[in-house]
Amino acid sequence: MEFQILGRLVGEVRPYLVVEECSMIDRYIVAECPRCHTLLVADSRYKSKTCPKCNARIPVNELKVIRMARDSREARMIVSEAKARRGGLDQR
Repeated sequence: MEFQILGRLVGEVRPYLVVEECSMIDRYIVAECPRCHTLLVADSRYKSKTCPKCNARIPVNELKVIRMARDSREARMIVSEAKARRGGLDQR
């Protein structure tokens, strides 16, 4: 009961917080460059991403999505694990 009242008051006082929380869900895309097949991290808020290896500019909606991540740290971890598996360094 108290939680519902507090939640409603917070929503009335700071309605933008709800929008910010929803926009943070799976914001980063771990994808593969269609030209050179390098793994990269793209922010889904932007329209395009430039590949760090071949300098190709790729629209975000055309990227081959491997996984989604909530923050950049999680996305970098996904990329490093995938690179380790590709290179044969995975210990699993």
